[in-house]
Amino acid sequence: MLLVASFDAISRASVTNLIIFRSLRRILENSNIKKVIITWEGHPWERYLAKYCLINNINLYGYIHAGPFENQLSAFRFIGFNYEPNLLL
Repeated sequence: MLLVASFDAISRASVTNLIIFRSLRRILENSNIKKVIITWEGHPWERYLAKYCLINNINLYGYIHAGPFENQLSAFRFIGFNYEPNLLL
């Protein structure tokens, strides 16, 4: 079980999410952006970005472009106020 968890922690998807978040964080750190609008699908990098924006007083607005499908509910899953945008459109 521990071996499976360790492989999941370094999966390609996990690394990709960290790369996306770090790239966006670098852009926000080097600018004076106070509002961000993104499509909201519930990806981990979006949750990381929501937490970063909360800490740094940046308003984050998420746009959900599709309704929930039978097996796709991550955009609508509530993880906690720290990991949600200020407003979902």
